[in-house]
Amino acid sequence: MPTTRCFSMSSTPSCRRYSIARSDNRDGHALAGSITRLLDTREASSVNGGAKLAAGQVVELQVAGLGDIDATAVAATLNITATNPDTFGYVTVFPCGTTMPWSSNLNYAAGLTVANSVTTALGTGGKVCVYVSHPTHLVVDINAAYGPDTVV
Repeated sequence: MPTTRCFSMSSTPSCRRYSIARSDNRDGHALAGSITRLLDTREASSVNGGAKLAAGQVVELQVAGLGDIDATAVAATLNITATNPDTFGYVTVFPCGTTMPWSSNLNYAAGLTVANSVTTALGTGGKVCVYVSHPTHLVVDINAAYGPDTVV
């Protein structure tokens, strides 16, 4: 049966609701039971106060220990969406505390909304870093997190 969880990403009492079937943690499978919004730069409460991320900006997002996600999580599957970009660009997702790779996880074009699924290891403090090459709004949802016995 699906469960509904509500996670607040700010001090305000409102939050978005998502519902998916809950998975258990047998054999190192997914630790997250519901989709959690980590970032939406279109909202005034986001890291940029509702403004687009700047060219070359890196955002650190806490994953391990957030909401329904176990603090022992070592990897995550994220949905990354660039929306209303100013020009062509790309997004790179990588473990915080490591060198950013010279590859993209998502490419975008001016005025379009483009999404992609990304599975990445978590870095320092259970965080994932997201880099944008050119100004865009960014939405990041976590679909699943994986425990230390999971091979990613």
